Amino acid sequence: MFLLDTPVLLELRKAGSGRIDSGVLSWATATPRQRLFVSAVSFLDLERSVLKLERTDKTGGAALRRWLDDQVTTAFDGRVLAVDQAVARKSATLSLVERDALVAATALVHGLTLVTPNVAAFRAGRLKTFSPWGYRPEADEEAEDWRQAGKASGAWLKNLFLRS
Repeated sequence: MFLLDTPVLLELRKAGSGRIDSGVLSWATATPRQRLFVSAVSFLDLERSVLKLERTDKTGGAALRRWLDDQVTTAFDGRVLAVDQAVARKSATLSLVERDALVAATALVHGLTLVTPNVAAFRAGRLKTFSPWGYRPEADEEAEDWRQAGKASGAWLKNLFLRS
């Protein structure tokens, strides 16, 4: 199971425009959404981005607000992981900036792989990381399984991360 870092969510938003990295798109469509989680820290990051954009670009801010409220919140209902006591304690042991420590600790406490483009920034303990940028399934039977899964579960990506 996977914890999506904020840049991954922002990349997934590009799916509707066709500007999304092909590796991220391939990986996301092949991964059942029930295996994807987000940290409350990512919602904090996104909320701050929305508020900042709403002050400088009302139209862009409104679009980002709709995406966050209508699509992201719905897509991850029941799969937003809080910063609780266990996460706080674990983050205190990590030699990372506070924001990254909280995200890494969330993944560690819940036994998740952190999906991020910033793999190098998360060199902490036994944290498993993965960057889907440039992802390509292998051309063998296992890859065929990924393609079949992508056909079956790809609709969630189109339905949940298209801009309105």
